[in-house]
Amino acid sequence: SNWKRSLNKKMNTKAICGLLSEIRRNDSLVIVKFPSSKEIKTIRNKNLKYFEGGKSYLFITDDEKEKLAFRNVKDIDVLNPQNINVYDLARNEILVVSENAIEKLNEILIKD
Repeated sequence: SNWKRSLNKKMNTKAICGLLSEIRRNDSLVIVKFPSSKEIKTIRNKNLKYFEGGKSYLFITDDEKEKLAFRNVKDIDVLNPQNINVYDLARNEILVVSENAIEKLNEILIKD
């Protein structure tokens, strides 16, 4: 038998908004802006020590080059704004959002 539970869209959106508020309240939200797509890997390599220390990160970006740059880094999960979910928000300690994903997140969460 199927034991999977599903949330309707409105409940899911409210849960995501609640988690985002809690993340913001706990100062666990980091918004990043990369100067150009050529510099992403350089910036990542220089700041790799920032991502160490046993914490888990959720990186939300809409840019393909940013996704590729961070997808193989240990303890970092990478998602599109369209794929944001309660599970990933709850299980990662720090939420890192690229500036290009902020507007997309607003559109997704406001329309539901």
